[in-house]
Amino acid sequence: MNHQSVCINGKIIQVCTYSINNVVCVRFQDILRFAPNATALFFDEKELKQVPFLADRNGRNLSPLRIKFYSQRTLYCHSPTLINEDLTITLNDIREVQQPILRNIDKIIDNMELIRRQMYELAECRIPCMFIILPLKLKGTDRWKPFNWLRNIFCLYFLCEYGDNRIHFALHDGYRIKQPKAFFMKYGQHLITVIRIVQSALVAGSFLIPALGYIGQNIEIPEFLQDREFW
Repeated sequence: MNHQSVCINGKIIQVCTYSINNVVCVRFQDILRFAPNATALFFDEKELKQVPFLADRNGRNLSPLRIKFYSQRTLYCHSPTLINEDLTITLNDIREVQQPILRNIDKIIDNMELIRRQMYELAECRIPCMFIILPLKLKGTDRWKPFNWLRNIFCLYFLCEYGDNRIHFALHDGYRIKQPKAFFMKYGQHLITVIRIVQSALVAGSFLIPALGYIGQNIEIPEFLQDREFW
């Protein structure tokens, strides 16, 4: 029995031949045993010139599917096995890159959900934007020290500007300022601006209510805020 030399993925395989209707041929099903994904045979590995399947006069492939026996040639099998292997490797690489991306997307979604909840809470539970600082009422010997403001104790109160009523103190006992000097060094410039705005507004309102002008003139900026060395 003769054998047809077939190169499958770089390896030479000897495939059995058969005589069918006095024609020595190679059954394609025998080649599929070595290369299950094979689709065709070629005369040359590079040019990929296909080996024709034996057919009848009408061009229909004979059954079983077969090719002519080429005793002096080595045929090449076209099998997508290598392509599939390369594709598998590529897909694995893509998955490795994809996993961190998916984790980052999950983090982004979680952050967006957190921001959405915070925005909802801000819309439902309004937070005061205004506050006032007043000296803390003390008992005993620790009295108000008019000549050294920074040695006094202050308390910050938030003002509620929502609801049907006018601006009023929020329902809170306030926040005691433990380090007045550090606080005023940080926010003193803003307090000066607010005081000047209030002074100007009261003076402007004195055209309608004269008493407001008197109040505006008596609102003074504390000396320690005017001292440039303080900053």
